[in-house]
Amino acid sequence: QFALQDTGEFEYVGRNGGLCWSPPPGDSAGTFVEFYNTPLDHYFYTAAASEIAAIEAGKVGPGWARTGQSFRGVVFPGCPALWSVAYRFTGMPDVGPSTHVFTIDRRECRKLADNGLWLFEGLPLFAKPVQPDGTCQYSGDVPLHRIWRPFGVSNHRFTTDPAIVAATVARGWVHEGPVMCVLRPPVAPCWRVVDDRGRLPPKLSPARTCPGARPRPAG
Repeated sequence: QFALQDTGEFEYVGRNGGLCWSPPPGDSAGTFVEFYNTPLDHYFYTAAASEIAAIEAGKVGPGWARTGQSFRGVVFPGCPALWSVAYRFTGMPDVGPSTHVFTIDRRECRKLADNGLWLFEGLPLFAKPVQPDGTCQYSGDVPLHRIWRPFGVSNHRFTTDPAIVAATVARGWVHEGPVMCVLRPPVAPCWRVVDDRGRLPPKLSPARTCPGARPRPAG
């Protein structure tokens, strides 16, 4: 659905019953921090400041710490109709698996909601579908992989890093594939000017050099 102004510009665009003003407001992104519990061998992800504070204050139990890993996603979209909602489920206490999962697949969502083993926790994330070849349609997005531990106490891990996928699978976990496209991490600032030894001028340190930076004679 759409409507045009007299100028020919879109006034709004509607998809799946939703409306978007043109131009829509900007998207609000969040960083989903990865926490790891060593005794449990469990991972957990959240961008909610309240949950992060509770974990770091020990209110959800001992043993949790940041791993240094994270992924970025849209938490408040300017135009919700242009995004797929990501549902968060956790295993039903004392009944379901001891893990959390994110999914944008509505059939999977319905299956989890109806089987009595999972508890729906909310909509913490908006994402884009993965293309059939496992890539993302837009250059600003990157695939988010879901990895499952089928042994011991069930758990899931999420990452955009293929090296982490490989290392986790090597521990016996199962790669369930890329399940959605989230925001690509921002590129850290870097410098292309280095001296003949490949070093940065002192005033620019400790900024890093860009990949492919070419040395040039000092002075």
